[in-house]
Amino acid sequence: MEWPEKILEFHIWYLKEKGWIQRMDTGGYAITASGVEIVEEDGYILGKQRLLTHRKESGKSDNESNIN
Repeated sequence: MEWPEKILEFHIWYLKEKGWIQRMDTGGYAITASGVEIVEEDGYILGKQRLLTHRKESGKSDNESNIN
């Protein structure tokens, strides 16, 4: 990502403090039930071009590899 580290640190801190994201055992972050409720409550919808994806070595994104 092309964001300065300081900006990302602040946003991650804020979202964790609000209980909207949590750190996973893998080191990544996941949205919590509270986070989903906030997004749903506000009716905020991101277009696919705005969603972050992480490519694994297999070439699948996290979203694709978790769907079974």
